[in-house]
Amino acid sequence: MLFSGLLAFVAVEDDEDVGLVRAAPDLEVESAARLGSLWVAPSARGRGIGSRLVHTVVAWARSGGFDELLLDVSDDNEAAAALYDAIGFVRTGKTSAFPPPRECLSRHQRRLRL
Repeated sequence: MLFSGLLAFVAVEDDEDVGLVRAAPDLEVESAARLGSLWVAPSARGRGIGSRLVHTVVAWARSGGFDELLLDVSDDNEAAAALYDAIGFVRTGKTSAFPPPRECLSRHQRRLRL
Protein backbone atom coordinates (compact mmCIF):
# COMPACT_ATOMS: atom_id res chain seq x y z
CA MET A 1 0.00 0.00 0.00
CA LEU A 2 1.16 3.52 -0.66
CA PHE A 3 -0.74 5.07 2.24
CA SER A 4 -0.98 4.36 5.94
CA GLY A 5 -2.57 6.15 8.86
CA LEU A 6 -5.57 8.41 9.05
CA LEU A 7 -6.48 10.73 6.22
CA ALA A 8 -8.93 13.64 6.36
CA PHE A 9 -10.32 15.86 3.60
CA VAL A 10 -12.16 19.10 4.36
CA ALA A 11 -14.54 20.95 2.02
CA VAL A 12 -14.32 24.72 2.39
CA GLU A 13 -16.59 27.41 0.95
CA ASP A 14 -16.22 31.12 1.66
CA ASP A 15 -13.53 30.38 4.28
CA GLU A 16 -15.88 28.10 6.25
CA ASP A 17 -15.66 24.34 6.70
CA VAL A 18 -18.76 22.81 5.10
CA GLY A 19 -17.75 19.15 5.00
CA LEU A 20 -15.31 16.61 6.38
CA VAL A 21 -14.51 13.01 5.57
CA ARG A 22 -12.03 10.66 7.27
CA ALA A 23 -10.53 7.48 5.88
CA ALA A 24 -7.79 5.02 6.73
CA PRO A 25 -6.65 1.51 5.92
CA ASP A 26 -9.13 -0.96 7.41
CA LEU A 27 -7.90 -2.60 10.61
CA GLU A 28 -9.49 -5.99 9.84
CA VAL A 29 -9.26 -6.41 6.05
CA GLU A 30 -5.72 -5.88 4.76
CA SER A 31 -6.72 -5.05 1.19
CA ALA A 32 -9.46 -2.60 2.21
CA ALA A 33 -9.65 1.05 3.12
CA ARG A 34 -12.36 2.34 5.43
CA LEU A 35 -14.38 5.53 5.19
CA GLY A 36 -14.65 6.32 8.89
CA SER A 37 -16.91 9.34 8.97
CA LEU A 38 -18.59 11.87 6.73
CA TRP A 39 -20.12 15.19 7.82
CA VAL A 40 -21.68 17.99 5.80
CA ALA A 41 -22.85 21.20 7.47
CA PRO A 42 -26.66 21.40 7.56
CA SER A 43 -26.55 24.69 5.63
CA ALA A 44 -24.53 23.04 2.84
CA ARG A 45 -26.50 19.82 2.39
CA GLY A 46 -28.08 18.96 -0.95
CA ARG A 47 -25.32 20.62 -2.98
CA GLY A 48 -23.17 17.57 -3.77
CA ILE A 49 -20.50 18.19 -1.13
CA GLY A 50 -20.92 14.75 0.44
CA SER A 51 -20.64 13.10 -2.95
CA ARG A 52 -17.47 15.03 -3.81
CA LEU A 53 -15.91 14.11 -0.47
CA VAL A 54 -16.72 10.40 -0.89
CA HIS A 55 -15.36 10.44 -4.45
CA THR A 56 -12.15 12.01 -3.09
CA VAL A 57 -11.78 9.07 -0.70
CA VAL A 58 -12.53 6.61 -3.52
CA ALA A 59 -9.75 8.18 -5.61
CA TRP A 60 -7.37 8.06 -2.63
CA ALA A 61 -8.18 4.39 -2.00
CA ARG A 62 -7.71 3.46 -5.66
CA SER A 63 -4.39 5.29 -5.88
CA GLY A 64 -3.29 3.52 -2.69
CA GLY A 65 -3.84 0.10 -4.25
CA PHE A 66 -6.77 -0.94 -2.07
CA ASP A 67 -9.21 -3.50 -3.48
CA GLU A 68 -12.30 -2.19 -1.72
CA LEU A 69 -13.64 0.66 0.37
CA LEU A 70 -15.74 -0.23 3.42
CA LEU A 71 -17.99 1.89 5.60
CA ASP A 72 -20.69 1.56 8.24
CA VAL A 73 -23.88 3.58 8.08
CA SER A 74 -26.67 3.95 10.60
CA ASP A 75 -29.79 2.06 9.55
CA ASP A 76 -31.91 5.16 10.07
CA ASN A 77 -29.70 7.55 8.07
CA GLU A 78 -31.65 7.47 4.83
CA ALA A 79 -29.82 10.42 3.25
CA ALA A 80 -26.40 8.81 3.73
CA ALA A 81 -27.68 5.44 2.51
CA ALA A 82 -29.04 7.10 -0.65
CA LEU A 83 -25.70 8.80 -1.25
CA TYR A 84 -23.79 5.54 -0.85
CA ASP A 85 -26.30 3.74 -3.12
CA ALA A 86 -25.80 6.36 -5.83
CA ILE A 87 -22.03 5.93 -5.69
CA GLY A 88 -22.29 2.14 -5.92
CA PHE A 89 -21.76 0.89 -2.36
CA VAL A 90 -23.62 -2.35 -1.61
CA ARG A 91 -24.59 -3.95 1.68
CA THR A 92 -22.26 -6.72 2.84
CA GLY A 93 -24.77 -8.31 5.22
CA LYS A 94 -22.69 -7.43 8.28
CA THR A 95 -24.66 -5.54 10.95
CA SER A 96 -23.85 -4.31 14.44
CA ALA A 97 -24.72 -1.75 17.07
CA PHE A 98 -22.76 1.44 17.55
CA PRO A 99 -20.46 1.52 20.57
CA PRO A 100 -21.64 3.25 23.78
CA PRO A 101 -23.21 5.65 24.31
CA ARG A 102 -25.09 5.02 21.02
CA GLU A 103 -25.54 1.25 21.44
CA CYS A 104 -29.28 1.64 20.86
CA LEU A 105 -28.57 2.49 17.19
CA SER A 106 -27.96 -0.21 14.61
CA ARG A 107 -25.72 0.05 11.58
CA HIS A 108 -24.78 -1.97 8.56
CA GLN A 109 -21.62 -2.31 6.51
CA ARG A 110 -21.31 -1.36 2.86
CA ARG A 111 -18.60 -2.09 0.30
CA LEU A 112 -17.42 -0.51 -2.90
CA ARG A 113 -15.16 -2.74 -4.97
CA LEU A 114 -12.35 -0.71 -6.46
